[in-house]
Amino acid sequence: MMQTVSEITPEILKKAVIFCVSPTSTPQQRSEAYQICEAFKQSSPQNTELLYEILKVDNDARLRHFAFQVVEHVIKLNWNDITASSRYKIQNVCITLLNQMLPSEPIYVKDTLAKCIVEIVKREWPQQWPSFIDDMSVVCSFAQAQKTDTVMKVFLRLAEDVIIMNTVKPAQRRRDIQSALMQALPSIIPFFIKTLDQNISTYHSTSDPTQLAVTKSTLQTIMGYVGWCNASFVLSHNDLLIPLLIQNLTDVNLRMDCVECLLVITQRHGNPTALSPLLSMFSEKSILTFSAVIQQVMAVERDPETHDFMKRLGQTIVGMGELLCILWGKEGKGFQIPTALPQYVQILSVLTNHPSLFVFSPCYPIWFSLLKINTQTQRLGFLSAVTTELCTVSLRRLEKTGMYGDSSTLAGYFATLDYDSMVNWIDHIHRARSSMIIVFQYLWKDNSEHLVSLVVSSIKRLLEETQLQYSGGNFCNKDTCPLYIQWDALSFFTHALSKELTHPSLVDVLQLLLNSTVQELQLQSIMLSVASALFYVIPHSPQAVLDLLLTKIISNVQLSKNSHYASQTYELSRHAAAVFIKLMTIHPSLFTGRFEELHTVILNSKGDLDSRVYRLLTEGLVLVSNEMKNCNTQVQYIRGVIGPTLQKWSNPEVQQSFRSSLEMSRYIGLLSPPDTDPSFQARRHQLQEFLRDFLVVTRRASVPTDTNELARGGFYNESGLVRTPSAIVVLPYMDGILTCLSVTFDLFKEAVIKQFHPSYPPSTTHNIPYGEQVSVLGHKPADFKPDAFNEISSIQRHILDYFDSFTQILNHLSKNSPHEFYRHPNLSPFLSHLIVTHVAEVNTYAFKGIVKSVLRPLCLHCPREYQAVFIAPLLTSALPLIVDRLNKHWLRMREQNPGVIPFSSDSQQMEELPEAEIIEQELLRVASRDLLDMCNCFLLVCSESRPRPVQKDVEVMADIEMMDGTSPSTSENVSLEDKLSDFVLGLPQEEVLYLLWFATISSCWLDSGTVHKAIDLVTPLVRYTHTSGWMTPDIADQVTRTLLTCIHTHGKHDTISTKVFSSLLIVYEMLRPTFGNLSQLMLEIPGVTVKRLNRFEAEICLPGAKPSPKVANSNGTYFPCFKKRRELLRSMIVEIIGKDVSEQFKNNVVIRNLPPLIKKRIKKSEDIIAASGGDKESLGLCQMFQPSS
Repeated sequence: MMQTVSEITPEILKKAVIFCVSPTSTPQQRSEAYQICEAFKQSSPQNTELLYEILKVDNDARLRHFAFQVVEHVIKLNWNDITASSRYKIQNVCITLLNQMLPSEPIYVKDTLAKCIVEIVKREWPQQWPSFIDDMSVVCSFAQAQKTDTVMKVFLRLAEDVIIMNTVKPAQRRRDIQSALMQALPSIIPFFIKTLDQNISTYHSTSDPTQLAVTKSTLQTIMGYVGWCNASFVLSHNDLLIPLLIQNLTDVNLRMDCVECLLVITQRHGNPTALSPLLSMFSEKSILTFSAVIQQVMAVERDPETHDFMKRLGQTIVGMGELLCILWGKEGKGFQIPTALPQYVQILSVLTNHPSLFVFSPCYPIWFSLLKINTQTQRLGFLSAVTTELCTVSLRRLEKTGMYGDSSTLAGYFATLDYDSMVNWIDHIHRARSSMIIVFQYLWKDNSEHLVSLVVSSIKRLLEETQLQYSGGNFCNKDTCPLYIQWDALSFFTHALSKELTHPSLVDVLQLLLNSTVQELQLQSIMLSVASALFYVIPHSPQAVLDLLLTKIISNVQLSKNSHYASQTYELSRHAAAVFIKLMTIHPSLFTGRFEELHTVILNSKGDLDSRVYRLLTEGLVLVSNEMKNCNTQVQYIRGVIGPTLQKWSNPEVQQSFRSSLEMSRYIGLLSPPDTDPSFQARRHQLQEFLRDFLVVTRRASVPTDTNELARGGFYNESGLVRTPSAIVVLPYMDGILTCLSVTFDLFKEAVIKQFHPSYPPSTTHNIPYGEQVSVLGHKPADFKPDAFNEISSIQRHILDYFDSFTQILNHLSKNSPHEFYRHPNLSPFLSHLIVTHVAEVNTYAFKGIVKSVLRPLCLHCPREYQAVFIAPLLTSALPLIVDRLNKHWLRMREQNPGVIPFSSDSQQMEELPEAEIIEQELLRVASRDLLDMCNCFLLVCSESRPRPVQKDVEVMADIEMMDGTSPSTSENVSLEDKLSDFVLGLPQEEVLYLLWFATISSCWLDSGTVHKAIDLVTPLVRYTHTSGWMTPDIADQVTRTLLTCIHTHGKHDTISTKVFSSLLIVYEMLRPTFGNLSQLMLEIPGVTVKRLNRFEAEICLPGAKPSPKVANSNGTYFPCFKKRRELLRSMIVEIIGKDVSEQFKNNVVIRNLPPLIKKRIKKSEDIIAASGGDKESLGLCQMFQPSS
């Protein structure tokens, strides 16, 4: 390795560069070569002679490529430090090398040279390099392909840096370059088009590969400009560009670049009037070319490159449709419809028939826009006529054919090319189906008869084919069976239009479906789904159809549990029961007279039904009982539903099992080895059945909404409050439910888990549900075993089901029966005791459940009149423990990752953590957000009384306070205190101060979603605390310091940063006049001096500070607006604003501002009186009749 830079020669540098890129170099050789190259790069500003020597065209291309990289390094980091003569020499060398470029120059050398020229342009043009455009034109005038190619790369990179990616800083320099570039566009764009035309002609005549590369480079450069320049420039040079691009779509080598350029043109945004020139793409010649190209491409079926081009071409056709709809919708009936629009509609129809989901799905939004605008403006016969074919084709498009990974079909082959996974394909087909349904729903207005006939004919055809093939009970694979796929598409279609399907002709097809003799279970299920979509026609049907429907449902739910296809039989039974619930939901009044009959039939069939199926049928009967609108009748039925459950519940053995966690563990078999006693499994199922029966009545039972019906039905109690049937039956057992919930939470304690039998390891018995792990990780857990569904996994599922069922019962009661539920005397003490005894000991999943499933919904459902009784005790006892656990977690996170800026759940930083830690962090993140969301809902005023102010409202209110000449803390006209609810205003001082501490400390947790919710609480609580006289210097210091910490932690997020700065400014303006210690705190910030702080306080017009003359108000004082004051605060404490890790170690690239561009002054019109020599009389009426006039 060389010891000094002076010993480096071109030969040594060439060897070092070769060692760096050679795959055969040893690690030692590569390390030494890196050191030589790095030493030369760092010394390059002082060693320019050697740099210019190795840049000569006769040197090795790899060495020249490295040299250009060094030049780029010098321009970026040392341009401001070298002399003006050195800068001019570098500029001159780059232009000289561009002129000397050899025909065989590699593309990577051309790219690096283009980068160097663009970096110079960003620092010198137009003030100190006004001839830049002329210099580039001179280079291209030699008509050498390599030089033209490099010039095009220069212009493309310049547009990307200055306009597209907007990476040039400072803003003044960027505006100078943008202004110069805009002024040069009238000459640059025609130059590009002319160059493209010449190179295409030369390429077609010579077929030279070099000429093809230059043509492609020119197309890519044009692509970088046509997306943002004025549309008139796109049509410049005799309107040559668009026809030239469309014409060359037939060339296999150029078509991809041409169609991508057209795609950029069609996806332009802006003023519709400015886009109107682009309608030239709808000329007859262009549309015919598009049609011919599509036919040519569709003839080639299985070619990836051709299909990629087809996707871009389809996007271009769709983009043209979007442009047409924008202009048509704006101008309305005055819009001049292109003459080739019928041919365009035919092209759109061809794309809609394409087998690729990626190609045909974007067509439907265009269909919807065209049909809607045509209806609103004028009727076009060809557009109205195409709807019939569109309906037929779209019904076929709803079919889930061509699945990802299935290359046997053309659609499957395209799906495998277009999507990364089955999940991606399924997501796309769901979105495509949604867009198709929107078109169907709009077509219903004018094509209802055709759509009904389409449904009728489709059902009859499919029913005939299905009965022919599967009447004997043949097995059907729903993923591959064509009939099942067609039934599924028809089911989706009919459900989307179910409320409109009331035509009398549908009664016959419903009856045909119910009389079907198909034996295949999966087909029966999907046909039953289609029948359920026709339920809105039942009121127009004879009684025999309704009887037949009930018979069909009952026969399906009574299928034998010992069938050969047991799982499919069970699924059909559950589906039939779900259809029964849907029927009772839509038409409960039709069954009130047959309630006893249905009840008797279901009771008599109970022995033949699965317990979950029987419970679904019971839910349907509860819905019918609600329609009776009689409290006593509903209570009587509900007691009949859960009566057997209550009898079993009162069993001493069951009651004993819920007295403690040890008894519960013994009862369900956690203290014994797995698979030793079948009774354990039966007991677990029995407990599960108890809870599900309670869920049925608490979820489905309801009361009338009309006050007269409430009075007639006896739903009012002695106090005039509404009593709900479910609460009347369930609340007497509330103490037992709460006790069981507490025991269930005990099973998640580490001390209790240690008492289990060793066969139940904690990682298995109390692991997070598999589905939740997949949703957090985005993939299957590493330790997942598909064959692990045994006794251990069964116990896990049962414990989690107990947990969820208990919490759902409480949630339904709190939502449906709030007055009776929250008046229960033991509710608040129990929840306080539950959280105090469990929150610190249960695992993370149960802790999240306490916050998300218990505390949050119960607090959100609590009426205002019960908040003081229910929520206030929880704030005193439970909230501090929950906050303490969350705060310890986030502090530990900060200590483990001191340099890490906060991340969200989708951050790449999570990929580096173990799966268990990722899942735990996600659970605690959810708990943090739910806790803050809960606090915001009952601490701040809900939107029912007055809307919660958004950020803009806060700025306006702060401005009004300053305009009134008052301090933010004493303004009486606008106060942020009114955001707080009456509940907060009635809390004692200690609890309000704790809430303030909680809101400020949670703003520093490493989760962006939590910070947003926490900042909403900080400002109103600070204001209320200050106006109440509870604010002290220490509290003011802590609040301000915490907000500064929040800025340091979350400053990289623009949305959070703006919100926190707004809150900090309001707090500082509020507290600084009273608490002078805040100025000492601000002086601790790096970069904040006494002089700078005094100037800031003067500019924001704090009381006692000399105002800064910015904007005058009605009182004669001067102050800047809120946004300006916030930016002043940001600029003062910029040193502590958090930065992303990638931003912390970047080289400081500084581009200096150049002298401002000389703007042409607009000549003022001469004074007429002065021009006349001051003679006003000569300007009279007679002057108008002079011969000179």
